[in-house]
Amino acid sequence: MTDSRRTLRPLSLCAAVLVGALATAPAIMAQEEENMVGTRSHDTRKVDWDSLRRDEAQRGRMDPQTGALLEAPPMVAAAPREELEKARLPVLLPDDPDMVEKMRLFAKPDHYVASLRDENHSVQITGTRITQGKLGTRSARRRMEASGDEEGFVYQRTEYGCELSFMRYNVSYNISVECRKPDSDARCTGKEYIMGLARSLV
Repeated sequence: MTDSRRTLRPLSLCAAVLVGALATAPAIMAQEEENMVGTRSHDTRKVDWDSLRRDEAQRGRMDPQTGALLEAPPMVAAAPREELEKARLPVLLPDDPDMVEKMRLFAKPDHYVASLRDENHSVQITGTRITQGKLGTRSARRRMEASGDEEGFVYQRTEYGCELSFMRYNVSYNISVECRKPDSDARCTGKEYIMGLARSLV
């Protein structure tokens, strides 16, 4: 009997600790979920098509009632139609048919990449509605959102040029410019060129 009681006492203690841990686990998990953003890496955002239709209607290119396209931007004719038709998100490209005609465009339902390269510089535009996994804490996300300017653009210099990121229609867009001579090429030394590209997107 003595040996039995000695055996049961540690087991009872372990059971009590385990029950206590299980009781606090939901609260700990809830806190972790509150602090983490985008823990799944393959979620997709819902495109805000209503905002896009309103913008296009204000430009006179879309019927605000039916959503029918009244006038396609010239760059649409310059882009490969078979790639545009694959996308299930707004494909924003520079309002410059000559530039778009030189670009290589690859599209999937949830993202696209448009790129142009010559001997002195390259431009890449990407759009995605795929959310990134484990972006970090909510406070980190708020700091990231607050770093944008009044137009919502987040600019940063890179080793070979610069990048510009922004959200539009609930889709994440990024423009990257790289130069052979990033310290002397005006397209990479300042904001003017990349900001001009961003403002010209249609």
